[in-house]
Amino acid sequence: MLRVQPTDKLGELEKETLANLERDGLRHTQFVKSNPEDRQRAESLGWSGKLLNFEIPGTEPRQTYDAVLDSLAGFVRCSNACAYWHKIALADGVRFCFGKEGAVESLVKAPSTTEPGKEKVTGIRTEDGSLHTVDTVVVAAGSFSTQVLPELSYHLESSAGSVATFKIDRKQTDLWDKYSPDKFPVITWKATPRDKAGKDTGSIYVLPRTPQGYLKIGYRGIKVRGFKQRLIRY
Repeated sequence: MLRVQPTDKLGELEKETLANLERDGLRHTQFVKSNPEDRQRAESLGWSGKLLNFEIPGTEPRQTYDAVLDSLAGFVRCSNACAYWHKIALADGVRFCFGKEGAVESLVKAPSTTEPGKEKVTGIRTEDGSLHTVDTVVVAAGSFSTQVLPELSYHLESSAGSVATFKIDRKQTDLWDKYSPDKFPVITWKATPRDKAGKDTGSIYVLPRTPQGYLKIGYRGIKVRGFKQRLIRY
């Protein structure tokens, strides 16, 4: 991952990050673009191609944003990861239910036998009408967990991000090669430094192209959110 800085110098957050990695004995995994020794190490280890230069608009003489290449960070193809663990779980005897057989309609509750006046969850009812009585129910639905257990709405919130997706034609060999995972890093760029209170104001991120040729650019920033708002399913 290439962490592009707000200016031609390392930001305070980046300095803190590098200090923490130094403390933990991992500084050798980081390559600072403005550090000649780091650039030499990157060259010898085959990482230099991902230490990209981005020109700062309006600078004369020409300046570029400083950046740090983190050789420990990258991206995960989530669908492949899920398929991998699905295979392992099946081999271990885990039963999966998909479609209406696996869609939760409601939690099944009964009076608690240990806490008078309270309820306990004894199972789930799925959209196909089946009742699954169990000893323990684990809700692990990410930001959709509030749809199953509304009591979580104060503690768990979801937020939307802005993403632009570009499709690269395989025939455009120059772009196909340029943005391949082998040559193009995951990029994060904090366009604005921390404010005086030490708060971040958002960042832009870019992912290498997928095997299908999709290149994604996203933006995460400060948003007005309410804990009690429900996630809308599209």
